Parts: sequence; C-alpha cells; structure tokens
Amino acid sequence: MTVDKKDIITIPKWLVIWVAPMLVSAIVAFGTISAWKGKYETKAARNEQEIQRLDERKVDRKEMDLLLNTLNRIENKLDSHVSQRQ
Repeated sequence: MTVDKKDIITIPKWLVIWVAPMLVSAIVAFGTISAWKGKYETKAARNEQEIQRLDERKVDRKEMDLLLNTLNRIENKLDSHVSQRQ
C-alpha cells in the first residue's frame, strides 16, 4: 500500500476550536473529580483508624466503677477535713 504524499487530510479550524477546549475541560474535570474522591477516601480511612484507636482506649465498666469509688472516697475525705476545720 502506497500513500501519495500529495493527499493531505486537513482538519477544519472550527473543529479544532471546538474540540480542543472540550478535551482540556474533560481532562481537568476528570482530575478534579478523582482528587475529590481521593480526599474523602483518605478522610474515611483516617476516621476508621481514629475509631479503632479510641475503641482500644475505651474504659470498661470495672475501671469506671473503680474510678468512681476512688473519687467518692476522696470527696468524703475532703468533706470530713473541711467539717473538722469549721
């Protein structure tokens, strides 16, 4: 198959004027949407890690009761010391 070099395919300027900006805007829109989705995926992953970390640090009922009893004892002692001073 031989190609005659005298035959040239010409693209009309009006077509280039219409297609080039649309192509550029499509690429920019795709990039923007991808970045937006990636940002929220990163936030979701970070939130999941934070929830796991907080679950590990969560206080169980026994520890809460122990802390509450200790605070009540301290409060009672302070009340008795205050009442003795008056």
